[in-house]
Amino acid sequence: AMIPPNRANPSLHCSKEIKYCGLFCVIIVLQVLYLHCVLHRATVGSRQHGHHYDPRKHVYLPNASFEAILADITISDAAHFLPSNGSLFCFVLTSPKYHRNRVPAVASTWLRRCDHGQFFTSAPIADYETIDHNRVHAVPVPYSTIFKRIPDEYELLFSKTLLALRFAHRVYPEFDWYYKV
Repeated sequence: AMIPPNRANPSLHCSKEIKYCGLFCVIIVLQVLYLHCVLHRATVGSRQHGHHYDPRKHVYLPNASFEAILADITISDAAHFLPSNGSLFCFVLTSPKYHRNRVPAVASTWLRRCDHGQFFTSAPIADYETIDHNRVHAVPVPYSTIFKRIPDEYELLFSKTLLALRFAHRVYPEFDWYYKV
């Protein structure tokens, strides 16, 4: 009896699913190798030309050092009265267009739960008003104007975050955790 050629050696017979699975694995491996080569070439090339980006060194500080920016900051009285040590330091990045609506909402709710909660902005924040027992009270807002020299642009948000974290840790180093909101 004649054995069909595709059944001559049963160990060489593979189902279509196994063939497709093998082909899929080979394609994935080739893609990973390609991406590795492309990314490796990009990082090696950038280091050779001096364009390696280190975010710790490239915070956007237009024509000023970090110390010069520290000298130009206004820290509100409300921020001075907050604890200078503790477990959690919360900082909220904001801009003047949100001073009247978002700042009072955050300041009057959860920001008080932090050991030290402060707004980082480019301009002073006015006290907001609250009504308690049919009386209007002015509530001071804790803020620091660390963004005076930085334009209010979305593209600079990462640099502002790094600057805020650096400022918070430099001025208030006795906290266990720093939380950016």
